[in-house]
Amino acid sequence: MADHSLERPRVHASLRAALGWKQEALASFAGVSLSTIQRIERGEQVCNSSLDRVAVAVCQEPGAFTQPWVPLRGEALLNKFKESLSFFEDRLWVPVRPLRTQLHIADLLRTQVNLIDATRLGHDDNGRIAALYETLDSVAFLLATEKEDSMIAPIADEPIKRRQLYAMALDQVHGIERHERAITLAGTYQAETGTLVGAVDVALIAFFPKSTDPGAIKRPSVLAPAKIDLTAAWKTYWDSRS
Repeated sequence: MADHSLERPRVHASLRAALGWKQEALASFAGVSLSTIQRIERGEQVCNSSLDRVAVAVCQEPGAFTQPWVPLRGEALLNKFKESLSFFEDRLWVPVRPLRTQLHIADLLRTQVNLIDATRLGHDDNGRIAALYETLDSVAFLLATEKEDSMIAPIADEPIKRRQLYAMALDQVHGIERHERAITLAGTYQAETGTLVGAVDVALIAFFPKSTDPGAIKRPSVLAPAKIDLTAAWKTYWDSRS
């Protein structure tokens, strides 16, 4: 069982308030009962697995509510609140839905920047994520070629149909889902770049493991960076031309 103090439920409740969720909504997203949320906020004992699910649901690391808790007062307690809420700084709520259809893929490909959030998967899987980035870029390039040449670039003398391109990208996403036992939420939004380019349209694709975040599929929105750094993308582009 977790070690509780009076401050722990106050921090927990402040995070729920920052998200704008009622207790019922948090229970649904975390995949726990309403009574579990109520016990946590009363400072009563709850099993560690439930606490970890709730921590992930409110954008904290697993273990955030199960680690030994030192009683805090005054400025120390205020700093703890600020630390817990720091995740929300310089971020925007982006409307999302499960990534299931080719039409959804088509919407994502109309943007200028791809942002894939795989941080919740809990381990490095850079190969699959890099492959997804490459697939999305390749499909976007082929679609751009279609606009310029009134046809999609042929492979083996056969023109590629749009639905084949969308299916290729969607299959890549579903492959990661199967391998990671995860679900995918996706949406589009505008982010600032801090450059002369100004704001850009961003495609956000976020993976959520079913084991630690079983209610993620019900989320209507996901936090994403309000500002995108294009420096690394530009460097890669110019390096490829040299």
